[in-house]
Amino acid sequence: MTDEELQRTIQGLSGDIDQLSRAGKPLSKDEEKRRRMLALKKGILEKVKEARQKGDMGQEFTNLAAYGALTSVGEKHPFLANLIRSKFRIPI
Repeated sequence: MTDEELQRTIQGLSGDIDQLSRAGKPLSKDEEKRRRMLALKKGILEKVKEARQKGDMGQEFTNLAAYGALTSVGEKHPFLANLIRSKFRIPI
């Protein structure tokens, strides 16, 4: 993932989160779950960006692996999403 792709993905996730938040009404259970998943993805990608800026290849790889696991199976298995969130200390 290049820096440009990383930045575009973060901006896209931010836009999706804002769109859900601007509904003006309480979020349904499914919308809240989606918002939490988007926030988790955004948090991991921001950690990738920080690791890249620091030149920490190990942290960058670890966070990219977590992002890959989250996008491939995390939405189907909420336990995995919670495990990733707690391991990487990503606030939602």
